[in-house]
Amino acid sequence: QDASAALVTAPEGTDRLYVTSTGGVDLDQLEFTTSTGDIRALLDTLEADDRITQGAESSFGDTLAEIDAALAAGDTATAISKLEFIVAQVPNRIRTDADAAAAVIRAAEAVIADLQ
Repeated sequence: QDASAALVTAPEGTDRLYVTSTGGVDLDQLEFTTSTGDIRALLDTLEADDRITQGAESSFGDTLAEIDAALAAGDTATAISKLEFIVAQVPNRIRTDADAAAAVIRAAEAVIADLQ
């Protein structure tokens, strides 16, 4: 079974990662990804936890749709520009939860880094 979850509170720097299970689960693969889908999942999680507004999630979701369209057309420059727009707008649209804002910025910056 595949399972995924947004990493809402990511630690800074490098360290060890431990995966534990008390239910006899065998882990075959652990994957960290950076994509527009990951940003969407993060926004969904933050909105479901009432850490961002539905308006912020919707607004960034519209921009993510534009980014996906640019990527599908092979226009990486436009996609990066729109991701940079998200980074710039986060402080204006996510004002009440600094950790949530930082998580969205890190996610967008990770996708930018992968595209460059």
